[in-house]
Amino acid sequence: MLTYMNKLSDERFIMGFELQEVQTAINIFEESMWKSIAEFVDQDKQFAAMKLVTCILGKAKEELTGEYALLSRSDTF
Repeated sequence: MLTYMNKLSDERFIMGFELQEVQTAINIFEESMWKSIAEFVDQDKQFAAMKLVTCILGKAKEELTGEYALLSRSDTF
């Protein structure tokens, strides 16, 4: 996931997307995952699945933000 976020952030930054736009897309994806978990995962396993999704996407957002910060610094020089 971290490798994918590096690639995604590079692509979106070059395309001119703002960080907030990409984060919003990830938030929408996360919400979709939560809805799918609620629909398809046994109730006794839902909290664990939601925790896992939140953890993975939290790290992904962290990587995205860090990569955007690096790209924006190198873009100003």
